[in-house]
Amino acid sequence: MAIAKQNPSCQNILNECKKIGFVDGQWKQDNGLWKDCFDPLVSGKGVPTRDGQPVNVPVNPSDVQACHAAIAAAHKPQQ
Repeated sequence: MAIAKQNPSCQNILNECKKIGFVDGQWKQDNGLWKDCFDPLVSGKGVPTRDGQPVNVPVNPSDVQACHAAIAAAHKPQQ
């Protein structure tokens, strides 16, 4: 989460999720900023949902790629 908050591409994704109504902490209501919107977009495993229905989030594919790469690099073991 810290990486996402500092990366401009990840910030763009988070802002788009917020614009369409996803809220930090509302994952139990299927409206969570991270679990229901950000994570599916960045991981590529699924689509954002609200109330069990897919939601179209207008994000730039290059932002998704850059954010995914930044998060993956942060979790890569140091040698």
